[in-house]
Amino acid sequence: MRHLLQDSVSTGVLEETLGKIKTRPGSVSSKPSPEVFGDLTVDATSYKGMILQKAGAWSLNGEAHKYAFDSSSGWLQVEGEQVGRFICERMQSSPLLFPESFSKLNSGNLPIISSEIMTEIHKEANHGALFVIPSQFNGAEYPYHTDLVFKVEDYKHDNSSGPRAQLAAHPAVAQFLLDNAANAKREGGINALDELLEKVSGFELVNGYLKIQRLKSGQEEALRNLQDHLHTLRPLIMEDILVQGLTPDQRGVAGGRHRVGLVYASAVPVDSYLNRDGDSEYQTKVAELLLVAQYYGALKHAATTAKDSGHGGRRKVFLMPLGTGVFHNSWEIIAKSMAKAVQMLDDDLLASLDICALARQGNPSEELKLQETFYKLNKYMPNEESVEATKRMLRSLLENAAENGKLQDTMKQLEAESP
Repeated sequence: MRHLLQDSVSTGVLEETLGKIKTRPGSVSSKPSPEVFGDLTVDATSYKGMILQKAGAWSLNGEAHKYAFDSSSGWLQVEGEQVGRFICERMQSSPLLFPESFSKLNSGNLPIISSEIMTEIHKEANHGALFVIPSQFNGAEYPYHTDLVFKVEDYKHDNSSGPRAQLAAHPAVAQFLLDNAANAKREGGINALDELLEKVSGFELVNGYLKIQRLKSGQEEALRNLQDHLHTLRPLIMEDILVQGLTPDQRGVAGGRHRVGLVYASAVPVDSYLNRDGDSEYQTKVAELLLVAQYYGALKHAATTAKDSGHGGRRKVFLMPLGTGVFHNSWEIIAKSMAKAVQMLDDDLLASLDICALARQGNPSEELKLQETFYKLNKYMPNEESVEATKRMLRSLLENAAENGKLQDTMKQLEAESP
């Protein structure tokens, strides 16, 4: 390093060299780390059995560095710099209370934006924001329940939203999770459902994917038992992540100094993967319960940390759709799960959040499908405020449908649903 700087001085490119050093992943900046949640207390006992490897190394795009994890504080460090803080505590001590209405959609508490996950993570305006991203229940992103991933570099071969979100952040974070994810190759490891599965029978975690046992009878009892213990789920959260991952084209390195939080959440495969040829109706009910719990857990965490987010006591939260495509979770249950999670928040917690559903840019049908479900949920609320909110939602729905050539289809669907 000394020789590099001496050569830079002699050739007149010192400032340029310093700039490159500062933006290298893992390099120590002369600026203090903007610890968004520096006073957040963590329960160090929650890491027992979860963190099997406290030190390791990562490589990405020709860069290679080592990381170290401090289990007393939850901080992940690279060459002396704190690059993220891992949290995996039980959601709460009491069972979740599910809503019977969706009145909190009335005030525009769940708008939809169309964008790209890496772009949003890299925006400095989203400093302190929390992103709920697709993953598995072990914090890793495996393409199949029998196909494991061990190196962050391998995420470059998967262009879906989950791996892209992980690549956008500091690579040490993704490598740490891969090194500690519960799977068939190791005993123990990160598992969001460890306590839940001890209390609820009929389910098994296989390399981060939830396998649902076939039941010829007792499904309602199994669902009640699952719902009664959802509060023991551990939201897998990495806070204060330094945004120095790859650029959206995956060729360069982002040199940002802002920080974000990621929540690694998982859908349940419905009649697919390891749940193929099962009872899809029962599986769908299980999938919805777990979606609601994870969205709610993320929102509750965001609200309780909002005062430290650097946005005047409010915190941005981006909810990505979980379970689309080959997981066969319908857009209706995905959107309904988001809405239920919002409804479950106390008013004071909800007031501290700016929540949005993040639809994928370039696929306008995602935004339209979310809008359709939010509209359906809102229109049956019998009060004046809801009438006005429904009008706004309907106007937005029809404008979006017209822009994307879906107006006639959407109109026919609305007419068919009219009483």
